[in-house]
Amino acid sequence: MGTDNLTIARRYLGDLWTDGDLDLVDELVAPTCQVRDPLFGGCVGPAGLRDHIREMRGAFPDLSFTCEALLAEAGQQLALTWSATGTHRGPLLGILATGRRIELTGLLLLRVVGTRLVTITTHWEPWDLLRQLELVSDSPAPAPGATAAEAVVTEVIATESTVPVRAPRRTARPSWPEPSALDAAWEL
Repeated sequence: MGTDNLTIARRYLGDLWTDGDLDLVDELVAPTCQVRDPLFGGCVGPAGLRDHIREMRGAFPDLSFTCEALLAEAGQQLALTWSATGTHRGPLLGILATGRRIELTGLLLLRVVGTRLVTITTHWEPWDLLRQLELVSDSPAPAPGATAAEAVVTEVIATESTVPVRAPRRTARPSWPEPSALDAAWEL
């Protein structure tokens, strides 16, 4: 398997996040990798990312990511939009399982040096997650009867949330384009 940026992105979303293959973290992630996420904040290195993936996959065991569109690839950097689905079956940040199905979209920015990720920045709307879990209404206030943990998460997200990112919805899940197809698509 090649180690170009697209392959690394494919393995990051597919093998790590969708399949939950945590053995690949050390291979794909540099020891000083900076990981940023609007709900979880940030973490550093393979151990931090591994914990982050475990927490999300523990809450959403059927979590599945799809690359919707490759926006840009320039040198060491890659930008793509993604969609994710899953069912809330375990605790997440102190919130007990709701059994509700979620669909999220976002933007992933990756920086690769050599064959490893050195920066992973995810932009998505945590408010949308809480809304789909029916923990909040469409306004930035805790839902009636919210637990203390739910109210705290709601307040943090309302005050520190990033700008909403909405990737285009597709009816069919696209496959990853082959690198040669990408090269042709990005020629000016």
